[in-house]
Amino acid sequence: MTRKTFLAALALALAMVGTGCARSNQASVEIGALCYPTDDCTFSSTCSEVLLTGTLWVDLAATPVLVFPIQISNQRADNADVESGRVNTNNAVINRFEMTYQVSGSAIPAAVSTQTIIVPAAGSTVAGVTLIPVGAASDALAALPAGTVVSVQLKVHGSYQDGSEFETGEHPIPVTLQNGLFTGYACADPEQTVKSVCPNAGQTANVVCE
Repeated sequence: MTRKTFLAALALALAMVGTGCARSNQASVEIGALCYPTDDCTFSSTCSEVLLTGTLWVDLAATPVLVFPIQISNQRADNADVESGRVNTNNAVINRFEMTYQVSGSAIPAAVSTQTIIVPAAGSTVAGVTLIPVGAASDALAALPAGTVVSVQLKVHGSYQDGSEFETGEHPIPVTLQNGLFTGYACADPEQTVKSVCPNAGQTANVVCE
């Protein structure tokens, strides 16, 4: 089996623009690393590997959305107390992701992705976050020329199980638009064929050939 992340030649060159490194947002819930997609597209509580470039690409002519696995951490401690019978109320329940898009010379509508994700107290989880959902933002971004770099400003909203709400600061994720350039995947070994793609075709992905 051959495991390889396929990037179009131009996308690979442009992928070095920006770093997308994790940064503290001064909240108990923190957006962390971009995870390298796994062969079977399943994830545990942390990234098994991190996407080293920190930059994504997507061809919105090939796929109308951009989804990518991101590690999210909860800094609150587990406050369960066995002796008193108190249950833990510090798990974080994410209910939506909010994205704004910064593009030089263009005004792009903001977008919201409604997703329910639980991040355990003093722990983390890897979530497939929809960074560009179907809608006005996707339509506007799809109209931009290939090579355009978009800074996706990601913010997380939700509540803890004690009822208190949280909102993270904005976390920038650079995305290079390859609109109209994606032509499919080819295996390095001509005797092999593409078995699976994670998360989706037409974007930064792990492609398995065999």
